[in-house]
Amino acid sequence: MNDPTLFIAGALFTQDYLSDGIKPGGMVGLLTPSGIASDLSASKFFRRQATGGHLKALYDFENKKVFFPDVHASFKFCAMIASPSRKFPAANCAFYLHSVANADQAFPITAAEFAKVMRSMIAGIIPACGAGNSLPVLDFQGNAGVTAQAVACLNSTPFDFVLRQKVQGQNLNWFIVEQLPVIPPAAYARTFGPKTAADKRRLS
Repeated sequence: MNDPTLFIAGALFTQDYLSDGIKPGGMVGLLTPSGIASDLSASKFFRRQATGGHLKALYDFENKKVFFPDVHASFKFCAMIASPSRKFPAANCAFYLHSVANADQAFPITAAEFAKVMRSMIAGIIPACGAGNSLPVLDFQGNAGVTAQAVACLNSTPFDFVLRQKVQGQNLNWFIVEQLPVIPPAAYARTFGPKTAADKRRLS
C-alpha cells in the first residue's frame, strides 16, 4: 500500500469524481488512503480543495486491525467529504483516530489556516526534551542569533520547495534532513550591497 502510483490514481479518481461525478452544489464522501492529504503525489489536488474552502470534513484513521483485519495495522485511511463548487467556513478534521466513536475529537480548520500549514516543514523553538525520529532536533547550544537564522531558513519558501522534492511519505525522518541545503551561520556575514544577509534578516 506504499506504492505512490496508488496515491496518484486515488487523487485522479477523486478529482474526476469531484468534477464530473456529482451534481452542481452536491457533495461527495470517499474513503481513501490518508496519503490523499499528506503525500507529495497528491499535494496539488488536496491543496486546491483545502485552501479553496471546498473541504467539508477529513477524518483520518489508523487501521490497528480494527477496521480491516487483513490489512497492516499501521495502514492509514481517511473519510474525505468535499464539494467541487460549494465552499465551507471550515473543515472538521480529526487525525490518528482508532474508532468511529472518537470522531468527536474533530476540530475546525479554515481555508486560511490550511494555507499556513500546507508546508513540508514547520520549524520552531522547543525546550530541551526527548524527541522521536519524526521530530528532528537541531541543537545550537543556546546561541540565540544562530537559532533565529536557522528557523528563518528552515521556514523559507525555497527550503520548502527543495524539501518537497525529497519527502515521499508522511514522516520527515532525520536522514532526509541531513540532505537538505541549510545555510551555514558563516554565510550570513556575506554582503549584499551595503548590508549583510544577517542585517537584511533583522530588517525584514
